[in-house]
Amino acid sequence: MRVPLGNIRTGFEGFRRLLDLEDTALRVSGDQCIIDMSQLQWLDANMCSILGAICHRVLSRGVQLDIEGLSGWTENTVRKNGFLSDFGRPTSIDWHDTTIKYRRFLEDPPGEFKSYVDSHFRAGSLGLPQMSEALLRRFRSSLFELLWNALEHSETEMGIFACGQYYPRKNRLDFTISDLGIGMRERIRRSLKMDLSPCEAIDWAMSGNTTKRGRVPGGLGLKLIREFITLNGGRIIVASDAGYWQFSGGEKSVQPFDKTFSGTVVTIEINTADQTSYRLKSEVDPADIF
Repeated sequence: MRVPLGNIRTGFEGFRRLLDLEDTALRVSGDQCIIDMSQLQWLDANMCSILGAICHRVLSRGVQLDIEGLSGWTENTVRKNGFLSDFGRPTSIDWHDTTIKYRRFLEDPPGEFKSYVDSHFRAGSLGLPQMSEALLRRFRSSLFELLWNALEHSETEMGIFACGQYYPRKNRLDFTISDLGIGMRERIRRSLKMDLSPCEAIDWAMSGNTTKRGRVPGGLGLKLIREFITLNGGRIIVASDAGYWQFSGGEKSVQPFDKTFSGTVVTIEINTADQTSYRLKSEVDPADIF
């Protein structure tokens, strides 16, 4: 069976198309499924995090899966970030240093999450706005917490998937983490016996609430990141179950999908046109945050 995939951009429509792909691929009656990308002209490379998660879910059902039809710029992009290595194809060198490598984590061996985050989110790399050393450490620590909580709190058995892309011409740096766990709605229901809609569950979690205090306390690890994104003019997107939540321009919006994704996806989008120099206000005034 061949399943066509159209353009995938970071946003509601891109997520919806990937949910449609998953729904179709999981209903394959035979033993082989081909994702046909011959009509695809644009793929935001950070969305490989979700595509990779979906591919692993389909493969876990015993379906033989392959990708065909990639060409030109799009093929070069997913070769550079290592996504095609899952399909036995070589990875290309990223000469322009715009890629956050595609990785699947089944666990966090000592220092692996930290090494992954530190190697990509360096001062002056990927168009990051200027940050003080103290803020950059806190920022990377928040990303580490985000990765750890995705692995621990989701109860996934298939790991988490991460990758990102710097788009110099679009003044964007997007980093996406996906898991194949129970999702926010189910996590809240099991832990707190609260029956929320998918959108309500995401909004509850993104309001600073948490169901568990484990090795890394706190919810999603997004408190400092959300404060930074508010000042930076970037965007945060969370999709889980049948809910889509977006924070941009200081405002949030929610929207339901007509299909369900069993897991959670978080995208952090940084505005790289921001010329502000950031530091923790505690470096100046201990009473303040930034």
